[in-house]
Amino acid sequence: MNDISLQIILSMISIEIPFIVLKVLLACLQFIYLDLLQTDKWLPQLFYPNYEEDEFDDEGLNIYFQRNGLDSTRFIINSGSSLVYLTLLIGEAILWLLIYLLSFIIPIFVRVELNWQKIFNWNSIFRFIIQQQTPLLISSFIGFLDFRTSPKIEYLNATLSIVISIILPLGMMLIFRILYKHNSESNFSSYQELLQELNHQKSSVGKYWQLLILLRWQFTCIIMVFLRDYPSQQLQSLLLLSYFYSILVITSNPFQTRLDWWLFIFQETGIALYLYVLMGLTPLNENGLFQQELGWFLMSLIFLSVAGGMLKAIISAKELIMKKWHRRQKMSLLRAKIYSIRAKKSKLLSELAEKEPKPRSNILENQQQAYHPDETNQGLSVTAAVDHYQAYIEKYQQRLAAF
Repeated sequence: MNDISLQIILSMISIEIPFIVLKVLLACLQFIYLDLLQTDKWLPQLFYPNYEEDEFDDEGLNIYFQRNGLDSTRFIINSGSSLVYLTLLIGEAILWLLIYLLSFIIPIFVRVELNWQKIFNWNSIFRFIIQQQTPLLISSFIGFLDFRTSPKIEYLNATLSIVISIILPLGMMLIFRILYKHNSESNFSSYQELLQELNHQKSSVGKYWQLLILLRWQFTCIIMVFLRDYPSQQLQSLLLLSYFYSILVITSNPFQTRLDWWLFIFQETGIALYLYVLMGLTPLNENGLFQQELGWFLMSLIFLSVAGGMLKAIISAKELIMKKWHRRQKMSLLRAKIYSIRAKKSKLLSELAEKEPKPRSNILENQQQAYHPDETNQGLSVTAAVDHYQAYIEKYQQRLAAF
């Protein structure tokens, strides 16, 4: 969450930046906010038939929001693909509920319900909140500033703004409750989206880190929307947030790897420098000194932030590939050991079958044991060796199954 997207969203701050930096920011924005569903071409027209006509009265809060793709004050238009994903998530939940109820009536739906749980589970909800909270929250806040109840479609916009602004905090409370009850013995796979790559067993901050990041995004959305006419207060508030989270990471180390720790510190340093440079572009710099130099410095910060994110992605991909390669090597070694032990076991079993005495009377058996004790003891030692090899086979099979 704390990657280039957090630095790019700072372009909503109501401070004019040099043109060349603006072009770079807009290019980054188009890449980050790439709408695969192309909702801007069909979603507004679906609810507003006259959307493309000149008499349609609608515009963004200011030019800075419009640059970020928020060209309207209506929730349905601003939310875009996030609203579509929310609709799909609600549809999945309703479908799961129907299948769950039918499983009590029709036995075949029991298996369907079990398979559906693998697709729709807690991780699906957490993933949606993590990825779509920011656009939904900003759209709902903007909807509050242009509250309309007529015609009916405007009433729908107002209702959605209120519902989203209530549901998201309730979702945060749900996440806190789940994390509060989580312990090291709990089923990690049920909350993988909240705890992966975090030091949740040794650090209490690591346990709640994903929740803290979501809270940061909520505060950032509030600052951007409701303090849009006060850029100085925006800079001060965002700097305080950056300082708070930097100190939190330095003192508690919520990450599992040092790479994530260093990347976070690197990104936070870039954000702090970005905000300080913006101060030089405010009216406080009456003479406009070093405007061009500050613009180039801003652009270099953006490129460094992008490079840091790409470097982490490359290192993570390399580690994943090496991990899979070592895993396959260990599996091949274990299989070779199993095959070798099975061969030794088969050889010992054949030797035991050859040396097994033919059925004879108890008297002759007692005489054999009396006059040939070594052969009897050798047969017993071979049997013990077979049992020993069988235990090894079971041991290595268990290790192989663990992969």
